[in-house]
Amino acid sequence: MKVISFYSFKGGTGRTTTTANVATDLARRNKNVVVIDLDIDGPGLDTVLAVKNEIPIYIQDYLKQPNEANYKMLLYDLKKEKHFRKFPGALYFIGANLDVQSPVDATTDIVDLIIRNLIRTLADKTDPKIDYCIIDSQSGYTDLSATVLDVSDHLFLLSKFSRQHIIGTVLYHRLLNHLKITKNLVLDFDVVISVVPEITKPREEKLRAEYLTFIKKNTKQEILVEIPDASSLKWREEVIIGKSTPNVRQVTQAFRAISERCLKL
Repeated sequence: MKVISFYSFKGGTGRTTTTANVATDLARRNKNVVVIDLDIDGPGLDTVLAVKNEIPIYIQDYLKQPNEANYKMLLYDLKKEKHFRKFPGALYFIGANLDVQSPVDATTDIVDLIIRNLIRTLADKTDPKIDYCIIDSQSGYTDLSATVLDVSDHLFLLSKFSRQHIIGTVLYHRLLNHLKITKNLVLDFDVVISVVPEITKPREEKLRAEYLTFIKKNTKQEILVEIPDASSLKWREEVIIGKSTPNVRQVTQAFRAISERCLKL
């Protein structure tokens, strides 16, 4: 099982929407997938996935009581939702609770251990066998996002064409390199530029070129893909894989380029 995480230094990159669409596209390609919402302070995957049925328990419940009974209820089969039934691969969801009255009351070390054991259990005991575990991580550098780094095989680092996002992405890249040296972190990553606006002026093209040059110079890495901004997704974040949604063809192609990268890992 490959563990692949989606991260952004700041919010507003469409990270959760990208996570949901890539996970869905992998299921469309006949891969067995579990997608986990580990942005527990601001979860939203269930909204993007348009989950209508009641989820028995959430990741916070499992972090409080990580027993076998709760594990069996933790995996929500997204095939119960009509819009996912046509995909050949299995597609499971571990959601986070939007109820702010249900905080996780555990130390960082305990949460870290439970998450590691959960990933191990997903790899070893799930039937059918999971091919990909896709994680929507928290923005910023938190204890939980640090745990996500440790359990991941690959990271997609999402950014926008803005000074705050670009500088933050480069700083995070430096942090990853520091962790590789000091903590023996073994993790490869790709940079994805998202919510890319339509360029209508020469000044905008110049800024885009400057941002790309800055990222490449400081990360020594090419941009994997640029996800265009889509007006329809501004108003309603949703899974567009497998739908004939108008005016989102280029966005769909970008999501599929990311899932194709996953298949090569």
